Amino acid sequence: MNVINNTMLCRHLSLYKVLVIFIFIFSTNVFGQDFEEIFKPDFQKAINIFYDIKPRMEEQINSLDGDYFLCASMVFPEIIRYSLLKDQMETIALEVFYTKLGNEYANFSIGLFQMKPSFVERLEKEIIGFPKLSEFHFISEYPVYISKEKERDLRLNRLRDIDWQTTYLVCFVKLLEIIHQNKYNDLNLTVVKNKIAFFSTSYNTGFWYDVDEILKYQKFDQFPFGNRVVDGQCNYGDLSYYFYQNYISKFTE
Repeated sequence: MNVINNTMLCRHLSLYKVLVIFIFIFSTNVFGQDFEEIFKPDFQKAINIFYDIKPRMEEQINSLDGDYFLCASMVFPEIIRYSLLKDQMETIALEVFYTKLGNEYANFSIGLFQMKPSFVERLEKEIIGFPKLSEFHFISEYPVYISKEKERDLRLNRLRDIDWQTTYLVCFVKLLEIIHQNKYNDLNLTVVKNKIAFFSTSYNTGFWYDVDEILKYQKFDQFPFGNRVVDGQCNYGDLSYYFYQNYISKFTE
């Protein structure tokens, strides 16, 4: 009974924290917000988490010839979301449903970078369509003759691992760079702020190919509650760039 009561207390406290953040954001002008104050104490918790995983994350990104600055900036808001909502996360049953039935029946966020099985499944399929990315085709490889259920179970195991999540992140960035390589000048993606906004928005929204949709959603404030909440939210790309401006340099000294 004490365990149940403690669990319920954690849920109530977490929901209260979410409500306080919503009210704080709603009553503040979104542009130029003090993200650290809005998401206090989860912003600092996310910074601490990032500092802990940074050596491992940076080593993995560099081993794959990835863009550490971009990758780190893109997922920092997700680490905040993870800290904010982790008391409400109950994924065991969802993992069983996904393993048995697939992402149509259970699609949920996993780990520090809040990746969903459907995101990885899509990435596995998309990346093998680009010969220039052949060195990353290994993410689509599974033991021969295993069942779909076993394949989904292995995918979940990979998603629980920070090295694999980092690998998926690098692959996603590489894929987007190939997809939009002929639009860099038109989109001004050689400018760091623009590239972070574009890639972060694509990662957050799930729009990979449609430039117009990505640019449209860059203007929307949908963090941390998603498109189900109309008002009182932050801009994902702005938060990513804030982290890049104010923290990336400190972590690379």
